[in-house]
Amino acid sequence: MDKLKTDYSIFYIGMDFYQGLPGSYIFDDFHIVTHRYNRHIDKLKDLTNIFCLEEKTNNIPKNTGHLLANKFVQNYITKNSKKTPLIIYFKPSLKIDLLGKKMGYKLAGNLSQMTKTLENKILFTKIVEKHNLALMPKSKIYSKPHNLNLIENDFSYPFILQYEMGWAGKSSYIINNKFELEEKISKLSSSIKISQLLPGITLTNNCVITNNNKVIQSRPAFQITGNPSLTNKKLSTCGRSWSEEINEKVYEKIKIITQRVGDYLISINYKGFFGLDFQLAKGKIYLLEINPRLTASYPFYTFLELSENLIPMFAYHVASFIDLNLPSYKEVQIQGSEIIQRNIKNKTIEIKSTLESGEYVNQEKVTDSILPSMNLTLIAPSENEKINDNQEMFKMSSKKVLTEIKNDSVKIKQEANENLNFLRENINDKKLI
Repeated sequence: MDKLKTDYSIFYIGMDFYQGLPGSYIFDDFHIVTHRYNRHIDKLKDLTNIFCLEEKTNNIPKNTGHLLANKFVQNYITKNSKKTPLIIYFKPSLKIDLLGKKMGYKLAGNLSQMTKTLENKILFTKIVEKHNLALMPKSKIYSKPHNLNLIENDFSYPFILQYEMGWAGKSSYIINNKFELEEKISKLSSSIKISQLLPGITLTNNCVITNNNKVIQSRPAFQITGNPSLTNKKLSTCGRSWSEEINEKVYEKIKIITQRVGDYLISINYKGFFGLDFQLAKGKIYLLEINPRLTASYPFYTFLELSENLIPMFAYHVASFIDLNLPSYKEVQIQGSEIIQRNIKNKTIEIKSTLESGEYVNQEKVTDSILPSMNLTLIAPSENEKINDNQEMFKMSSKKVLTEIKNDSVKIKQEANENLNFLRENINDKKLI
């Protein structure tokens, strides 16, 4: 597709350069601003405009709001703005809201208070029930003081305990017995949500509320969750696969739920990207939660769309904030997988052995491209990069489907496992060299 021209100079501000990369293929006058240096950034400078804060200072911020507040970043935006700056970011925050107003930036994101309400697992459950948006797993909300006996009377082990806010790996827990329940609630002062654990497969989709208040959505993907070789958190996401294995009846049910949720979002003036997570259990579809923002899968999915010469959903996300007119969204069956290896060592590690990002064939690098292909594509960390507990170490992707469904769970295919083992042997911390 030809790059889209807008009335803005567009800046993706984020802690991962890869998340901003899709925009470079879609929009004219596009820039990526990130915090830490990665070796692959140098190879992308002929493709796009990239500003890396670590090349200016050792004072590295910990989140996007603080990155946007940095004077070096603000100076870069001012110097490179031929038109009004449009700021795109992954996760909304109050700091970004305030900085946008203060600096005169146009923000391609919803206000943080709205997204915080939707992300709150307890409040979102109440919204779904009040507006009859979808079937959810049996659940109950408990206020402090938490009564252990009451919870045990209401639910059988194992069940899922969720705090109000936080990423799934750090705010949602599978509780197997009384000891684990006591451990989680003994010092907790806020409300909790308990849901019955359902056996089955987790699905996810990408969706956008367009600038003319239409709900567009991708076909659902299988989500790789809690794989012990990829994560040390049982509910942490380790990737996803878009595959033809999802039957049409399941897809139609998900489409109906997504439309209902989208209609509710339209009623509260929500714009742009969101994602929904579902559980497929014994033929029934349950809505689990909403991600009211750009999703973790959006860069990979955008590249899959671009490879099919489609206008990506990400373009419709940006268009919803600047009234850019685009043709009707074209939905097609897209195929591909992305697998995420997280740090599973329960501590921060420092990368001492690594590979170059790029395209690999038979475990040999063949090109510098980090776009999905029918071969293996690797996004690797740099030497000396610090990786926190359960944080992403590397990504492996392909336009092939790298997963299969066995015994009602998502399994990684043998060929993909062999490639993962090769990558683990070559991307690791000092002690394993």
